[in-house]
Amino acid sequence: GRVQTFEYEWITYSEAPGNVLVDAFTSAKGPSADGHRLRHHWSHDGRVFIPQDRTTDVLIPTGAGWESQDLQAPSVVRDRVNGTDYLFYYGSNTDSSSTGIGVAFASSASPQNGPWTRGASNPVVSPQAGEANIQYAFAFRDDLDPDSDRRWKMIVAIRRSSDSKH
Repeated sequence: GRVQTFEYEWITYSEAPGNVLVDAFTSAKGPSADGHRLRHHWSHDGRVFIPQDRTTDVLIPTGAGWESQDLQAPSVVRDRVNGTDYLFYYGSNTDSSSTGIGVAFASSASPQNGPWTRGASNPVVSPQAGEANIQYAFAFRDDLDPDSDRRWKMIVAIRRSSDSKH
């Protein structure tokens, strides 16, 4: 028989002022059991997205620890002050008993598919007492906050251990 492969993706994108392309970072799963990985897409109109290519991954699971199986929900923020792109993502192990939010860094001058370097202090957010797991995060820079030390914000979905509500 013929073996067919497939890929599905979750797209999160942001459009920078003056940017002629819209960047999208996706969570893609291939035909094997090796989990989700992150990829880059682009668009001219914000409706039709084209993959950077089908073989280049932005980040792949590490094979060990809290990000051993799945990487999902990418959120990219560009810091125009220091010229760095921050890629925040959800990671989990095989049975989602260990989860967290990680960050990877790339120079804003580099192509969007990298190279990305994982943060040394990952996960930057992990479940606390009473929380079953961290599920998704969205990071952004709030330039209107008068305190420059509090301009980076993150919205996180957390499932509690007691009742599985978000």
